[in-house]
Amino acid sequence: MDRLLEVEGENLKPLLGLIERWKKDKSPRARQMRLVFVTSERLTLSHRVIFKRLLKQAWHDQDHELMGAFMAVLDRWIRRRRTKQHHWENRTHYTVEVLRKSPRDNISIFSTPTTTYLRRRAWRYFRRLGFKKSPEYVSSMAKALVRYRDGDVASGENLLDNWGLMHACFGRSPVLKFNARHTNLKMDGRLADLQAAPMFEELWADAGAADQLLSVLLDAQCRAVRVWAIQLLRKHHSAALGSIDAALLLRLIDHADSDVATFAAQLLENAAVVSTLPVTTWMRLLATRNATVVSAVVEAFRKHVTFDRVTLQQGVEIATHAATPVARLGLEILEGRTIRSEQDRELIAQLAYARSSAMGGAVSAFAMKRLNVAGVYQLAQVTPFFDSSLVTMRGGAFAAMADESPAAMDPGLWAALLESPYDDVRTKLVERLKKRQTLPGVQTDGLAMLWQGVLLNIHRGGRAKLSALAQISQRIAAEPQSAAVLMPVVAVAIRSVRPPEARHGLAAVVGAVERAPALAEQVAKYLPELQLDAVGMGAGR
Repeated sequence: MDRLLEVEGENLKPLLGLIERWKKDKSPRARQMRLVFVTSERLTLSHRVIFKRLLKQAWHDQDHELMGAFMAVLDRWIRRRRTKQHHWENRTHYTVEVLRKSPRDNISIFSTPTTTYLRRRAWRYFRRLGFKKSPEYVSSMAKALVRYRDGDVASGENLLDNWGLMHACFGRSPVLKFNARHTNLKMDGRLADLQAAPMFEELWADAGAADQLLSVLLDAQCRAVRVWAIQLLRKHHSAALGSIDAALLLRLIDHADSDVATFAAQLLENAAVVSTLPVTTWMRLLATRNATVVSAVVEAFRKHVTFDRVTLQQGVEIATHAATPVARLGLEILEGRTIRSEQDRELIAQLAYARSSAMGGAVSAFAMKRLNVAGVYQLAQVTPFFDSSLVTMRGGAFAAMADESPAAMDPGLWAALLESPYDDVRTKLVERLKKRQTLPGVQTDGLAMLWQGVLLNIHRGGRAKLSALAQISQRIAAEPQSAAVLMPVVAVAIRSVRPPEARHGLAAVVGAVERAPALAEQVAKYLPELQLDAVGMGAGR
């Protein structure tokens, strides 16, 4: 194969014997090599003889698949551009937009007339199959259509340039007209009005064609072909769609094309198989990567599945889904469950790994209500909600933690939260200190680390910092022995580049010295530039 693709020049005599044997070889390997050759992007002028001989042999052998490859390739080789024609009539000038072939777009290895002839011949092969009412027409054309790519229909004029495709899919369309070489729109026609109107539509309407259209829908590389298949399925095969296989429905729902996924989501409303789908299949449907159809799948779930069919573990998996509609559904399922055993609580603790930011607060509030209970509280189950990567989850956990609850009184939890890498957690801790003198089990050293982390934060405003400074002042005044630990933290605030923090830091120092004059020595040590008067009633900087 590589030898044939690397042929240069016109002298093929040394290879003619090989080519003749190869084109007639019936083995699967030789046939696959012919397909690779015809669809190769490396074809040059030197391959014209080989290409023609393979086309004639494929016609003779009635090789439908290879003829489909020829049809797609030859359609790709003729491209026109939009241009304007200028006309004068009755002293009036006007322009008309027309399509003309541009030499710049010529990628064919043949001349334009030869390429035009060959692509007509490729379509003629399938047209004869259709006129014979051959059952092989639909299956062979389905294989041909999946060879077209989005690049082949990059614009409206490119769609019209696909001679075989236009005849096969839209040959009876009232908005098109066909001449000897090209497909064009009628004077009053618009591409927006183009609907599936294939030649030999009666063959596509046959019950056996439904499976072929579904295979086109799944495998087509071209959106125009997929939309065409959807239109025919809706027009002729509603009964077959009502009994669609669950595995096939899953593939359609998870298709990368939103048109296909939306079509599949609509099938969920009426397909007979939907009401009998097991919950495990619904879990796979809910896990679709198509955000455009998630809501439709969720609504179908609510319509066809009773929540008591869903296990607690499945409910947790649904609630931790990244898609907000799915996570909301999972939380609705869990709201109706009674949590009794330790195993149940372990499953509820897995909600800490939820991925929907919009549902983070609601999920953590639900979990804390069931885990932060006297007699069943465990630190290991609660801490992950405060360590979640979702800020809404962390905020919801703090909001759901009552002051006298087991978590609020657990020194281990507060010690863990002091080491949190999240700034919003430190801010929440400072807010907690507004209501209470200290945190359970947290010593002055730990609070100093907390306050220093808040004061050094450059991304948040001053409210939390002002609260921290006020708390430091009160602690120093109440416990003068803590000045050695807390004065370095005050120094950070006073030397801050932000005037509000500096002023409140000064106020904290002065207030502490007024209440405990012995602190003046510690102030002089950490803030030598700060001068206090003899009676400790004022300060300068």
